[in-house]
Amino acid sequence: MRIEWVTTCRYAESHPGLGATLVGVGVDTTETTFPSTIDLWIAVYMAANHHEVGSDVVHHLTYTVQGPDMTDRDSDTLRFLLTEPTPGHRPGWDLHHLEALHIEFPVSEAGPHTISVALDSQVAKCAVLYVRDELRE
Repeated sequence: MRIEWVTTCRYAESHPGLGATLVGVGVDTTETTFPSTIDLWIAVYMAANHHEVGSDVVHHLTYTVQGPDMTDRDSDTLRFLLTEPTPGHRPGWDLHHLEALHIEFPVSEAGPHTISVALDSQVAKCAVLYVRDELRE
């Protein structure tokens, strides 16, 4: 199984077999006062082969947020199963799944914050959110 893409959103939800709702896709800048907590959604689009799905195959999706100094600010892991193909799936083609993650993390300074998402400990895909001080002109 692999991650095809990751993007930041103002809001996201997924409906297996029916698609997804993504609002404010690609948001890359936000303003706040410091210290604060940022909350946003991450949409993660994944692809799998047939042998990577089933009720006995557990996958782990881990996100890590790093601050401007590249130190970890927050991290969490989601365990999930893909038990069957989505309706309308064509045999022999990859299976696809979109996962919407709501994350919150502390910020204490302006600058780029990197959100890395890894699937089953594989190489991560990243999104960057630039946090600005709303009190600064």
